[in-house]
Amino acid sequence: MNSFRLALCLCVLWLAPWTSAAGADQNEPFSFLVVGDTRTDMFLPGDAGQREAIAAEFKSRRPDHDVSLIFDPPTQGGRLAKAIVAKGGKSTTYTYREGWAETITDGEGDAARVRMRRQGQDWVYNRLAAALQLGAADPKRGPLFLVHSGDIVYGAKQGADLWRSPYWQDFQDRFLGRVPLPDAALGLPGRFFPALGNHDTSNDAALSGVLGVAPYLRDLGLTPQHRVYSFDFRGSRFIFLDSGERYSKGAWSSTTPPFAEQMALLQQWLSEARDKKIRRVFVSFHKPCFVTDERALAPDNCPHSVLKPFAADLDISVFTGHTHTTEAYVVDGVRYVVAGAGGALQDLDLVPRPGQPEELYWKDAKRVEEYNYLVVEVASDALRFWVHRYRPSATAAPFERVPLFAPAP
Repeated sequence: MNSFRLALCLCVLWLAPWTSAAGADQNEPFSFLVVGDTRTDMFLPGDAGQREAIAAEFKSRRPDHDVSLIFDPPTQGGRLAKAIVAKGGKSTTYTYREGWAETITDGEGDAARVRMRRQGQDWVYNRLAAALQLGAADPKRGPLFLVHSGDIVYGAKQGADLWRSPYWQDFQDRFLGRVPLPDAALGLPGRFFPALGNHDTSNDAALSGVLGVAPYLRDLGLTPQHRVYSFDFRGSRFIFLDSGERYSKGAWSSTTPPFAEQMALLQQWLSEARDKKIRRVFVSFHKPCFVTDERALAPDNCPHSVLKPFAADLDISVFTGHTHTTEAYVVDGVRYVVAGAGGALQDLDLVPRPGQPEELYWKDAKRVEEYNYLVVEVASDALRFWVHRYRPSATAAPFERVPLFAPAP
């Protein structure tokens, strides 16, 4: 075989979806998990000696705000205990323990609203790890793997890889290190499959963070130059796209590859699924097409135009994040879930924008602090979505499992 033909064969294999080699029946029921926006706030382990440097970090994010810092006494370690960021009579208070933000609260007194608590993210991580451990022990009872819609960690400003980054170490210690390794029966190279968020790739062009904790993603085609991949599992196709690391209103900012090339790949993967009679397709990318927020992708920078023509032949579900909230839509026969309540700072003041599709999760209810993940059950006769959630303010019933969408045949 000459070098050109060899290169062509390797290219085809690289672009083709990775197919599960599991011995299970391709129609055997299974379930998987979905979560997004698990990133923490910035890690600030310094003491009063680093007062100016810590204040500068807050100023870099809110340059027109006043910053007040309170530190523990030296007898208790002297570390940062509280930061108050204020402007025009409005304030946000950050409380810290060992460098990590424990709570982030807007306002004071009776008007105070907690928008992030580390204990909520602990609940998410604990439940996800327990669910995957159950699935590994008994695949018929528990979910088999996790889809992440991006913004796994805060970023690479303090170190990109697992050996230097406090964020990847935190994610590994609190969650990923507790996830069982895949076995031969699973037929997948791992149990954690992320779409890349803007925070995950910022200042890390080599993807040393995500590829350090999940090196098997290279086997599926993910590289620093090609940040998309796909695989087939038990008669379903999973597709992961890259919406880019830069925030630009309405824009799909990825160049690895650019939007047009990603949409060509998406169309190819959807066409192959239709030709192979793979009915169910799950697509994940970080920035949402539909959301109650000005950060929704513009129509000409959104994959919906590619997905819509396939909705008549394929059962398509899309998982996004980015806006730190949970929302659901059905648009032109395509399901969309904004899975953004994995532990990041939450936006509780979103209101519907004129002309947007009907939002199906909150609807007209007032938004409250919530931490959640999604369980998707895939069976030959139905597809079901369940939101497992924790609402700290709902003292009578803080933990609930609620259905999302009507069961789909």
